Amino acid sequence: MYKTILFILTMLTLTVACSSAGTDQSNGNRNGSAIQDPGVEAQFVPRIDRGHARSNRALMSATTNAAPAPFFSYFGGPVADHLEISAIYWGDGVNFAGAPLDAFYGTVADSYPEGLQEYDTPTQKIASGHFCGSVTDSVAPPQLVTDDQVQAEIRSLIAAGRVPPADGNRLYVVHLPPGVTSQLEAFGQQLNSCEAFCAYHLAFPTDTGLAYYSVVPDQTDASCSICNDAPNAFDGFDVTTARISHQFAVVKTDPASALIPALASPTAWLSQTNGLEISDVCETSPQGDVGGYAVAAWYSDAASSCVVRRDLAADDYNVLPSLPRLTLHPGQSVTERVQLTVTNGHTIAPVRLSIAGLPAGVHATLSDSITASDDGVDLTVTVDADAPASARTPFTITAASATVTNYSEVFVRVVTP
Repeated sequence: MYKTILFILTMLTLTVACSSAGTDQSNGNRNGSAIQDPGVEAQFVPRIDRGHARSNRALMSATTNAAPAPFFSYFGGPVADHLEISAIYWGDGVNFAGAPLDAFYGTVADSYPEGLQEYDTPTQKIASGHFCGSVTDSVAPPQLVTDDQVQAEIRSLIAAGRVPPADGNRLYVVHLPPGVTSQLEAFGQQLNSCEAFCAYHLAFPTDTGLAYYSVVPDQTDASCSICNDAPNAFDGFDVTTARISHQFAVVKTDPASALIPALASPTAWLSQTNGLEISDVCETSPQGDVGGYAVAAWYSDAASSCVVRRDLAADDYNVLPSLPRLTLHPGQSVTERVQLTVTNGHTIAPVRLSIAGLPAGVHATLSDSITASDDGVDLTVTVDADAPASARTPFTITAASATVTNYSEVFVRVVTP
């Protein structure tokens, strides 16, 4: 049975134990520095799945919706390299709670998505993962659930030993029943589910590590048309599994995104162009099927497309500038490291590096144009003394081996004193 509608999951380690709590259905800069953009201490920001309305959904077996590469940059934050998933059904009336959704989680968590290794970091390798079980809290949530109440619910279940504690690699997926609205304060507004968003993910600190969580309100009613195909016919279970899988992918690659500073650690992979995460870009793409379940697409920079899976090339790698955003004065120069990180295979074949698309008055040089090492090279960016002020503009670093060509972007803004 083909399942259709929104996107997919995260890769978690099959070898990692889930510690306590199983399935439970009971009650209860180097060599000079760039000017730092204005900012204060980092704060977590909710990343919102805004949904879409679309009919005539089709299964996607390969790729679609090509877009210019590169699209995403790495900002130094953690990825979830062996994510463990715990499902929380808040209230007895959650649609598809128990066996139907548990079977989905068990199938998809262990097998999808494939190919996210292109979003590895210098210190973390994204691996497959594991579903650690579900818990039902029979105490019904209020009809309007705030994010503070979601966090309190997760903390309460951790304290009671009903779900495992946070460890920086665990995702709690909180499902809400029909008739319950999720309300989120973001960007100075009060946003309601099925009006402004379909799901979101966030993080909060605990004594045992960051707790990553997603909130998935019910969206099986025709009134929630931004999240399903209403007034066209739609399958509520497909809508639900695809929405969950969308959350899996963005949590894998950007679990602790920060708003302030806007693009800096703990943000991991994000588009500098529009602030989207890897599955947000593909919300209007055809959906896919994994193990008989509807999943959504994620954006592959390497394929320059929205994909359901990506087969890794031999000796594949990432190209990661240490400072993807630079703010410089006229006459200023800064040197950063461009690191090549193996994502598949054991070694990197000799890779030729080049730079293109520099804005007027900005120059960039590499310490070496060819490397066979995953250590990378130095990149020096210099601004002419008479360069005018400019908006933030990207240039491209291309890294080409005999079989693979990858890209990365550095954005430069020139400000006058």
